[in-house]
Amino acid sequence: MPEKRVADIVEYLVRHLLHQGEPLGDGEQIIRQLVAQGYQLSEIQAAFAWIFQEQDIIDAEPPKDRIYQGIRVFSPGEERLFSPRCREKMLRLLAEGYINQAEMEEIILAGSKTTLSEIDLKEFVVLLKQVIPDSKRLALLLPVVGGEQPQLLH
Repeated sequence: MPEKRVADIVEYLVRHLLHQGEPLGDGEQIIRQLVAQGYQLSEIQAAFAWIFQEQDIIDAEPPKDRIYQGIRVFSPGEERLFSPRCREKMLRLLAEGYINQAEMEEIILAGSKTTLSEIDLKEFVVLLKQVIPDSKRLALLLPVVGGEQPQLLH
């Protein structure tokens, strides 16, 4: 079964890389090692073709505007205004790419313009709906946020 042997080669190379922390050597050394283990050149070539074909998938980068890569620190005023649960949900939405940095800042700014003394999940949902008017995106966001949705928004 050639597919199994090709998969065995890929597994061998990955295991070595994971356990040793470095490649087996240059291409010729790897081929010699695999041939010494009884693999055919056609199987080795197929394994390398698969590895380098799949590298395009691995190297694909997420859209830059969707993934936040820094750390957002809330100011003391923001910490007083947004409940701990609310801050945790905001950071989760940001970290997981549901909202971007600009949208998070808009949410914080909109919250600071309210007359509320504390914003919890119910009020956070209202702010999300103000900042993100796309109902399809909101349908993805709201289950992540959880909490009770305000009656006026149903």
